[in-house]
Amino acid sequence: MNEPASHLKSLFKIYAIFAAGSLILWLLFPAMRTGLAGLFLGFTISILNSYHLWKKVNRLHDAILHKDGKKKRIQLGFVARLCFALIAAAIAVHLPQFDILFTIIGFMLAPHVILALSLWKAFQNKTD
Repeated sequence: MNEPASHLKSLFKIYAIFAAGSLILWLLFPAMRTGLAGLFLGFTISILNSYHLWKKVNRLHDAILHKDGKKKRIQLGFVARLCFALIAAAIAVHLPQFDILFTIIGFMLAPHVILALSLWKAFQNKTD
């Protein structure tokens, strides 16, 4: 399995654990519900953006490897990923069930989790 796909697979596993943990905390601590809901919304959009970027990078990789003389316009989908984030931010602003600050923090979770996974696997391979 290639490295970005393995990182994305690990990210989905961490997301599942995070979703289960935040649901349990949401049930146990009613005072934290808006923050946990916002964090869950932001992390969900962050996961969606990571998957979308991974698909675009794979498409770019395939286009570079399999040049057939056709000129294709290949983009990394920045506008689509920005729109995902703006929709989530608009949901968090307009609905009182979500905290906007925790939604914004949730946007940044997936890149940081991928970075931590990459560093952990790099140090693990270095020690072997």
